[in-house]
Amino acid sequence: MRHIVWVMAVLLLALPAAAQKPEEVLMQTDRDFAKAFAENHVEGWMQYTADDGVMLHSPPVVGKEAVRKFAQEAFGDPKMKLEWEPTYGELFKSGTMGVTTGRWKSTNPEGKTNTGNYVTVWQKQKDGSWKFVADGGTPDPKE
Repeated sequence: MRHIVWVMAVLLLALPAAAQKPEEVLMQTDRDFAKAFAENHVEGWMQYTADDGVMLHSPPVVGKEAVRKFAQEAFGDPKMKLEWEPTYGELFKSGTMGVTTGRWKSTNPEGKTNTGNYVTVWQKQKDGSWKFVADGGTPDPKE
């Protein structure tokens, strides 16, 4: 009898995960990306970069090694902080791509803060993980 109760409890605990909306998977991936960056800066960033990832910058930064170089220059100083939180996520009909958008806040080593919006396009990898294929942001207008 105890085994049945234990199995039922495990199944009930698994229900919320099974009922999770596909969009929430992308939202959580984006939150995990932000956490990895906060903990490991450039290496955290690279964990979530697809081999053919693009930073939507001027000019665009294309490919994993170019993204690494860009990230090192932009985020390499451990005193530099970049935080973000997704506010919207959508999984495309294919089930293998999706998008998140949200707000970001950066603080440079001298303490100057900027805020803005971002968009990240995600692609499901062969191993089942999600990595970004395009990422970019724009600062809020100066007052």
